[in-house]
Amino acid sequence: MTQSHSIFVVDDDPAVLSSLVALLQAHNYTALTFRSAEEFLSKVALDQPGCVVTDLQMAAMSGLELQRQLCAQQCVMSVIVVTGTSDVATAVQIMEAGAITLLEKPYSQEALLNAIKLGLQNSETRWQQRQKQSRLQARLESLTDEELRVMRLLVRGESNKSISQILDISSRTLDRRRQSVMKKFGVDSIAALVFEISQLPIDDARLA
Repeated sequence: MTQSHSIFVVDDDPAVLSSLVALLQAHNYTALTFRSAEEFLSKVALDQPGCVVTDLQMAAMSGLELQRQLCAQQCVMSVIVVTGTSDVATAVQIMEAGAITLLEKPYSQEALLNAIKLGLQNSETRWQQRQKQSRLQARLESLTDEELRVMRLLVRGESNKSISQILDISSRTLDRRRQSVMKKFGVDSIAALVFEISQLPIDDARLA
């Protein structure tokens, strides 16, 4: 993962933006700054890994509202919320929405940098998982209907003889379809196939 353009700072105070950028640059990070949550949402692609450092109280959309928007869009970016004042109820909502942390001003530079490091790591992990799921989904969708039926029975633990009987196909036909399934998923054993399938959403209609 590259650090370039991985950190997005959202705050309606220009002085805060300047100081945070200076801090991040001093630690070899590159940050993009935004004067509002609306500007961030309109300019940044949300399907990338990264870390958002946002103020809680802003003139328009708040940091909590921004966080909720990111959650609603299943964004893999991590969120750090910064605030001058916060009540317990708001703090609970921020953490329940999945923020890395809530930092109250004045916070230490070390606390922010540690949170950013953790946020980037977590976001990268989620992004990698999302990418793998996409690849597996594409492989699943590449199966023919006949191969899909075989795959379902294989991962269910049915024997070759049982599958042949259930689908009313010859052992040669079953072997051909099974090999095609294994090739499309890039695996060489039923155990590996089961593991790959287990990483797909359990409510995927093609697995039913």
